[in-house]
Amino acid sequence: MMSRKQGWILVLLAAASCGETDSDGGSASDSDAPDVATPDASDAGIDAADGATDDGEPPGQCDAGLTTCSGSCVDVSTDAANCGYCGHDCRGGGCANGACQPVVVGKTNALDHPGGLQVDDLNVYFSFGWGAGKSGLARMPINGGAAVPLLQGQSWINRLALTSSSLLWTEYGSQPGTNGMVATMPKKGGTLTPVVAGLAYPTTLAIGATHIYYAMQGWSIHRVPLAGGTSELLWSTSGPYDAIDIAVDSTHVYFSLLGVAGSIQKIPLTGGAATLLAWAANHPYSVAVGGGHVYWADVGTPPTYSDGSISRVPINGGAGEVFAPSQCQPESVQLDGEYAYWATYCGGTVARMPIKGGPIRVLAAGQAGPSSLALNDDEVYWTNTLGYEIMKVAK
Repeated sequence: MMSRKQGWILVLLAAASCGETDSDGGSASDSDAPDVATPDASDAGIDAADGATDDGEPPGQCDAGLTTCSGSCVDVSTDAANCGYCGHDCRGGGCANGACQPVVVGKTNALDHPGGLQVDDLNVYFSFGWGAGKSGLARMPINGGAAVPLLQGQSWINRLALTSSSLLWTEYGSQPGTNGMVATMPKKGGTLTPVVAGLAYPTTLAIGATHIYYAMQGWSIHRVPLAGGTSELLWSTSGPYDAIDIAVDSTHVYFSLLGVAGSIQKIPLTGGAATLLAWAANHPYSVAVGGGHVYWADVGTPPTYSDGSISRVPINGGAGEVFAPSQCQPESVQLDGEYAYWATYCGGTVARMPIKGGPIRVLAAGQAGPSSLALNDDEVYWTNTLGYEIMKVAK
């Protein structure tokens, strides 16, 4: 008589033979295979704790402390291609404690005091120098390389903007107060073309769908068609005020105004009366608009600037809020639809915070006077003004 143990052995052998590959290389029907749950797209590659992969593969058998990412066991605390979570590529930087490390894109060397910054798919563009005949524009490959001067011998270049084919900027001029200008040139290099000349202290600019908007030291905002034409005054006021920075959306120009008291205001794109959105306690500087809010960097109170902040207010008015307090001299704020990014000049940091709220994350620390910021889809770029270098870090 067959024993119970022998019977179980025969059952197991029969079951195993059902799952073997047949002679033509086929396998058991997919309908017999067990279902495998696919992670939700919002969680893919992020849940390092349970070993979920970035493409929905089931977790493998990894040693303790390792995570399955695309079928391989990796240490997400040090792996530069999967830093912090699966698929988070540090794009040339190292990975330490699950955080991507900053990278020196390049030194500006003799092109001192790197300032205004813009980036496209190939290059980072920046202004340099400060003084009569000492300013210029240059570019540098985003993946590293030597700075290539595009324009030299200019005077007091202030803010820089970028279109698909051109660089635009404001410039005090060789005789400040009389021959400042808004100017443009091809971003690959070429001839400077004044867009508006003979200006008194143009300070900043922003690009709209059809116009260039620019501010003048001495409380006025203007616009000129991108295709060229006549400049028109949109708004002005009297008194000791300066429009420090401007940003535009599809309906309005938003600006930070410095005077007896700082403020954030807006005017229609076509001009008109200004609407006060918020009082800014100290020294409002850079502004950005997105997600239904206007954000601004308040550099703080000298001499320590330790009470600087990033604040915001709804674009249609309402209660303003301090978004990120106790920031040491933040001079630039940028948005990408998900986060607000800023640099702190005396704090030496580049940081970000979700626009929906959440903790502040420092992306880079120990920087030498970080100032202007620029963003692309994957990276944050900034100028280290005191270190004469262009830096970047993966988002």
